Amino acid sequence: MKGVFMCTICVCAIAFGILLASCASAEQNVSRSLLPAGSVWSGSGATILGGPKDLPLTVRFEHQEKEGVTATVGANWQPLDLRDTEVLKIEFSVSRPVRSVRVVLADKDGVGADNSLADLLKVQSLEPGQTYTALWAYRYSPGWVRYGRTRVRWEAIASISFYLGASDLETPLELTVTSLNLHTCDGLIEAGTPAPLRVIEDDDTIYRLQRYFVARAEELTAKAKRRRTPQQFKTDQDKLRASFRKQLMMPPSEGPARAISLGFVEIDGVKVEKRLINTRPGVYVTCNVYFPPDARGKAPGMLLLPGHGNMDWEAGIQELGLVFAKSGMVTYFVEPFGQGQRGFNPMRNELLGNMSTGVLIAAGQSLLGLIMDERRRVLDDMASRPEIDPEKLAVTGCSMGGTHTLWLSAIDPRAKVAVANAAVYFWRAPYAYCHFSLADLIVGQFQFGDDEIINSLIAPRTLVRLMPGANAPVSDEVAEKFREGWLDYTSMESKENWLTEQEALDSHFAYARSVYDAFGAKQEIAVEIAPGPHAYTREMRQIARGWLDHAFKGTKIGLLPEEPAVNPIPNTPVEKLLESKDKLYCWPDGKRPDDYLDPAQYALKVIQKKTDLLPNAPSSVREWREIKRKISKGVRKCVRTDYSKFSTKTIAGRKTELRDRTLTRLVVQPEKGIDIPILLATPKKTSGRLLIYLSPDGLARTAVSPRSEALLQRGWTIAFVDLRGVGETRQASESGGYIGFRDWDLCNNSLRLGDTVAGFWARDLNAVLSALRNRPELKDSPVSVWAEKETGFPAALIAANGADVDNLVLEGMLASYMSPRGYGGLYVYRDENGKPVDPQPTLSYGSEVPWIPNLLDYADVPQLLALCAPKRLLMLAPLGIDGKPNAGQSSYEWTQKAYSFDNRDGFACSESLSDGDALDWLELRRRFRDCRQTLAVGEVQLRTRMNADEAVSRLKVEKPEWTETDEMDFTQPSLKVRG
Repeated sequence: MKGVFMCTICVCAIAFGILLASCASAEQNVSRSLLPAGSVWSGSGATILGGPKDLPLTVRFEHQEKEGVTATVGANWQPLDLRDTEVLKIEFSVSRPVRSVRVVLADKDGVGADNSLADLLKVQSLEPGQTYTALWAYRYSPGWVRYGRTRVRWEAIASISFYLGASDLETPLELTVTSLNLHTCDGLIEAGTPAPLRVIEDDDTIYRLQRYFVARAEELTAKAKRRRTPQQFKTDQDKLRASFRKQLMMPPSEGPARAISLGFVEIDGVKVEKRLINTRPGVYVTCNVYFPPDARGKAPGMLLLPGHGNMDWEAGIQELGLVFAKSGMVTYFVEPFGQGQRGFNPMRNELLGNMSTGVLIAAGQSLLGLIMDERRRVLDDMASRPEIDPEKLAVTGCSMGGTHTLWLSAIDPRAKVAVANAAVYFWRAPYAYCHFSLADLIVGQFQFGDDEIINSLIAPRTLVRLMPGANAPVSDEVAEKFREGWLDYTSMESKENWLTEQEALDSHFAYARSVYDAFGAKQEIAVEIAPGPHAYTREMRQIARGWLDHAFKGTKIGLLPEEPAVNPIPNTPVEKLLESKDKLYCWPDGKRPDDYLDPAQYALKVIQKKTDLLPNAPSSVREWREIKRKISKGVRKCVRTDYSKFSTKTIAGRKTELRDRTLTRLVVQPEKGIDIPILLATPKKTSGRLLIYLSPDGLARTAVSPRSEALLQRGWTIAFVDLRGVGETRQASESGGYIGFRDWDLCNNSLRLGDTVAGFWARDLNAVLSALRNRPELKDSPVSVWAEKETGFPAALIAANGADVDNLVLEGMLASYMSPRGYGGLYVYRDENGKPVDPQPTLSYGSEVPWIPNLLDYADVPQLLALCAPKRLLMLAPLGIDGKPNAGQSSYEWTQKAYSFDNRDGFACSESLSDGDALDWLELRRRFRDCRQTLAVGEVQLRTRMNADEAVSRLKVEKPEWTETDEMDFTQPSLKVRG
């Protein structure tokens, strides 16, 4: 069981449980205890101070430096069957402040779901001297599921645990549990009936997005292979290579690179140069260059690329540099932008994902493109050195370094040999939903092709793919079971499940082999399984060197040369680690060049340059019409997804009478394979108004909020909607929460397909709006949209495109891509002293939805909002990209000026507005109309008096010509709607 809880990845779950607290006073009788007879407590570093079965119970967690501590109860349980109606109630206290305590449920197979108690309670830390109460509704917000891809068997829950990470155990901690029971909550969850807030009954819905991404990727790559035959690679390879370079979104050149030598050190008899390559103003590539001890004349050059988190001073990296150097190659080890010395902190793995490098996509660049451009500049430097033969350049790397080896060799034909070890294998369509980092993101990759097409760009040069035995690709059958959640990583580690047959592995590279055959070079491509872990082992180095000797010396394929003895500086004890850092770091004292740009500074510079080129605010109606036309066309182009094309196929479910309202369940399918659940709440006394409520937290949370209750009391009909990948449709593989993103996999996968989540969501919202309009009782209702955070983007897009919407409230939406305050915190996996820590979520806007490729060529957020005119628009509590309140940094003067030509009083912005005033704004009530607002707009103070009559007279709502399809061939599993 310990393995379930020791994983470092932990996603902050939807805080649905704490929102149920308002119902706690109306609890029914406890249905059953979570401490049945036969319960057995156990712990790793934990001591049970209370009785084994009785409450209250105190668990003492001991001091730990490296590993977390788990206290588990349930070894002798008969597995519990958790029902939809049940809520876990936990009452507890702590003996000292603690950042987080995870409560974890696991089934009899050891698959678990967890939630952080601090997250459930929405507090920064748990404090002593008070009793905390948290309610957790399992099936609505199951928290992080082990590995993010495995089903929890709710009918077979066999244990519950409390887990603390090492960073929270600097001193012992006592946790006292006074209540641990399953309850039902009257008025919200009706005992003995299906839960009214859940629309789709079928748990399979969380896997549909995975199937959707895989199906789309297979369709796109099959089309790419039909379009690019092996023979065409022989005639059009340069053209295809240029097309692939474009996919990488590399930055424009800013002049020739400049090399700077910082001196030499010696390690194990090998001379090592510390070298900088200044590729563009403020951007420096840090290099360690290992020279052969007995070089005579020009030697081959080897570019050694690191994996995620690899530092130049690591013993394993030194070993690679020393081996290749003693084998006669001038070996460059280079750090990528944002990692090691080139990040904010040398001990942080910032490449995995942060807002500063991700938002570059909106400026027309990508982190991967920046890295690939730098790698080409390093090849320039290698080819220009008198010690290196420019006709004998090779590239190799492990993990991310192996993947980058393939892509660099694909775009730069100077690399005569590519040895890719443990390269990421999920660039084939069956793995289109898998987790990866920003340094691996190719926007529109599947439109260009899959792994095999990229490999084919290397032909006829030597290409070697090494597959560590511990990471060999699985069969398609196993991949399907894994995707469906019936296998996890542990169960796939058994040998019979792994695809280890060389013949079967070769079949996965049949297309690339056919391209090599067309070039007459079929012997120059090899795919080999090498025994060993996810690393660059001695056996793997021997295979690599054998192929290098074949390419550069003409030796026979398959020979394994003896490896020279090497002695890198070890990583331990600490004194040795510091010695290697001092020797190999380009900036051992941490002092960088005066003009040095870290990732956030670089992003700010690029975005500032883009926003400076945007048009000035219009000064006349005619000028505004022309600017609006250009911006609208550009925005639709950047969003990529055609959100005007959708289906309105609707599946209706059961109606439920709950208190003074009727709940109707609907599922709209805007396209094949996508289900959008809607919970339609209609009050008994309706005012005829309709509100579509969107939130990244899901409808289960918004449906019980005080704001929704106030709207219903005023007579509003509310459609609570979960857009794809949100709430009930949140994909099972979503894994970005541990680095601070709500939608990491959803957005990255969409971008890889050549789409955007903003576009997908706009399509979903259009379909929802059309489906609701098709209901007789809502046909003529005025429509408002209240969108929280990133869901404001699709709301703005459909409003700008003329959708049948009267009012928009965009709450907590991104204020601007410009962020002088920075881009939030970083994912941390080591502290400043090199000590491992639990993953720290980034502190930023928390969503990738704003990463719309090239958007800043046409619009920042103020320009995007201006397109919504003449719709009435309230920008409520906007957030900076660092996740903090905007505080007037972003100017909406541009938006206000554009609105003055279409609906003078139609735009308002407030940093803080009560729900009552916001609802008055929606209803054009006199109480709000007569109050004078001060709107913080950069350095400008805009004062507006809302005039209801004038606003209504100016409001021009254009009825769009919907593109609707009611009949589609939905070849997907049957969908069950509640009831």
